[in-house]
Amino acid sequence: MEESQQQSSKFDAPPSPYVPSRVYLAQIYWKKPAIVVLRVLQFIFSLIAFSVMADVLHDVQGSIKSLSYTVAIGVLACAYALAQLSFSLWCVIRGATSSAGVTPLYQYATFICDQMSTYFLISAASATATLIDVSGVCGSNGSGTNLCSRSTASVTFAFLAFLAFSASSVLTGYYLVKCILKA
Repeated sequence: MEESQQQSSKFDAPPSPYVPSRVYLAQIYWKKPAIVVLRVLQFIFSLIAFSVMADVLHDVQGSIKSLSYTVAIGVLACAYALAQLSFSLWCVIRGATSSAGVTPLYQYATFICDQMSTYFLISAASATATLIDVSGVCGSNGSGTNLCSRSTASVTFAFLAFLAFSASSVLTGYYLVKCILKA
């Protein structure tokens, strides 16, 4: 009888604060999955946009500067999205939500970086879209149709990344205001 009491007390102990239970992690994850989903979409869309545009830039031998700008902004956006995704997943694993366990300085930095990434992405995609339309590369004579379709696909994914970044920027702005009001 004493042995069964020892076994039951061993299992009735509260979970360790350093190792969150699976149920607790599931509760945390489902509280704010939108930011994680948006970070995944940001990473995927910006990765596709800059890799396709890098291929187009290679085909034109780097002669068009706005394509280089689009690739550079795509690389920066992809790296930033990957870093934020990693941090968001780390917060989920360690058991912190976006508004608890994260400093206000981090909230400010995330909001500012999200805003900058959003503006840079729309700038780069607009520059490339204008170049594709105006430069005559995609002329009516049918030359460069493969180049045009790849460029258009890259611009489309850059705009999709812009939408994901702008939605994320709205959410981080909400978290920032919520953090400021709590203080």
